[in-house]
Amino acid sequence: MALVKCPECGHDVSTKADACPHCGYPINKQSVATSEKVIKEDYPEPIDPSWTTEWNKKVRKTRLIFLLGWLGCVLLFVLFVVLYNVVLTKETYSSGHVYYRNKPIFIPFMVFFGVLSFGFIFVLIMVLIQSRIVTRKYDGYTILVCVALKSYLVIENKVQSTTVFNRYMYGELPNGKHVWATISAWDASVKMGIGSEHDEKQIL
Repeated sequence: MALVKCPECGHDVSTKADACPHCGYPINKQSVATSEKVIKEDYPEPIDPSWTTEWNKKVRKTRLIFLLGWLGCVLLFVLFVVLYNVVLTKETYSSGHVYYRNKPIFIPFMVFFGVLSFGFIFVLIMVLIQSRIVTRKYDGYTILVCVALKSYLVIENKVQSTTVFNRYMYGELPNGKHVWATISAWDASVKMGIGSEHDEKQIL
């Protein structure tokens, strides 16, 4: 048994019914066909959800980039520490005594890459712990939230909202229903739902 929208009141009505039980509007083959046509035109078919794999790749790529960036800073810091201790300046005193001392030119580089690698480790830890992909389905449509340094709300492979510092994002399904998503500031957990924000009855 199929259901269609009553053209008069908008309630769901069986295609086998002669009239709408809510308002009494007569249901005939012509009105059923018209309702089905409107539904088909207004509510596009869901697309293949395989597009979500590309977003998983983006999260893994982000983690890899920050890991390589941190390792690069550490290696450069170690390099300049080694150079500071290996490359020496030869000095000869009037007494004939020869003295070797470290080249101070490498000190700024040591400090720079030392501080950079130290700061990078905090960002790397945050990215590794908090970056994630959360997907839900509603009315057959795929909703995806990508949490990273920049977060995205994606519906049917279309980015509908982005945020960096704000924890709230909003979007709309192809059938017109509103979607909200919130990201926890503590553990980057994601909560999303349909309708008004924080409507516990409609959490996905």
